[in-house]
Amino acid sequence: MTERSFLPAKGARKLFAKLFTRTATLWLVLIAMFVVIWVLLEPSSGSAPPTRAPVDTNSGGNLWTTILPVLVGVIVFAVLGPLVRTFNASNAAGLKFLGDGDYALAGRTFETLATRYRWVPIPIYRTLASYNLAALDALKPVAKGEFALLESGWPEMRAFLIRLVA
Repeated sequence: MTERSFLPAKGARKLFAKLFTRTATLWLVLIAMFVVIWVLLEPSSGSAPPTRAPVDTNSGGNLWTTILPVLVGVIVFAVLGPLVRTFNASNAAGLKFLGDGDYALAGRTFETLATRYRWVPIPIYRTLASYNLAALDALKPVAKGEFALLESGWPEMRAFLIRLVA
């Protein structure tokens, strides 16, 4: 990765606003279509209630409608479970390195995560790894300057605060 390649591009805010507008419009159209279909299919209040045909409980159709969603859920959980656990373990290790002040190792860990999860269909992993890289990039100068000032003692900190306020 090149320097700062994990940060959003210059026109990203405009692109995100455009995508939000498209998404909001799509949701409004879908909701309106649902309401129209609901109103059209709702029986009028003056008509007699519809009679139902007897249901054959021995058909076995109810079994598939119960088992199929559960089966799909189990398969999705089985496929995504290890992916999520691996990402969380690696991300926790990178955050621990960051908290311990080992910025080089934290940077390598987050960069590896951003590269490894680049093509995963769930974009939150790539986004979180990129966010951690950006946070690391933002923390490096702070950690080298202001944290060192804090460790140097109260007189230097007081002088710094007076210069900052004045």
